[in-house]
Amino acid sequence: MTVRLFVAIELDDAARTAMGREQRRLAKLLRGAGDDGGLRLVPEAQMHLTLVFLGEVADDMAHAVETALAPAVPVAPYHLRLGGVGVFPARGNPRVLWLGVLDGDAPTREVYADVAGRVARAGVVVESRPYSPHLTLGRWRAGRPRHRDAVTGAPPAGRPSVVADVAVDRVTLFVSRLSSAGAVHTPLLTSPLQCP
Repeated sequence: MTVRLFVAIELDDAARTAMGREQRRLAKLLRGAGDDGGLRLVPEAQMHLTLVFLGEVADDMAHAVETALAPAVPVAPYHLRLGGVGVFPARGNPRVLWLGVLDGDAPTREVYADVAGRVARAGVVVESRPYSPHLTLGRWRAGRPRHRDAVTGAPPAGRPSVVADVAVDRVTLFVSRLSSAGAVHTPLLTSPLQCP
């Protein structure tokens, strides 16, 4: 038997509410551009900043991952400020709409490196492409370059505004169960951040 796992930074209710407002603003921009390309927005209750996606993992391996992630993460708690819209991939038809990290990028990468190292030592293969901290707001079924232009627009003068500020003091290992109604994420384990 297998379970689908990922490790993430959870958001508080205020941040989720702010993300929902930003989603509605972006959806309105897309409707104003003629169509949304089948953009499916992530439900507010499921919003999180993914650190490591493990995918389908055998039960015995899942236990090894839990054991590896149980100790505190040796990074001091910090604030994560989210803002600035982008899409993946950078060229061609967009597939993912995301919100970037304005402040807290360096400690987020430290947390990622620690968690990814633990997961790898537990025997799970970690994705090889470079980690890019972001929060997924939605996914396109049929994104087109015009959708990228509609949501990102011309670069604003100065720094993008902060959409949400999140106090990061722990990471969570989730099990994700897929159903016809969408994914349900259930916390399995929480590891605190702690000054090294």
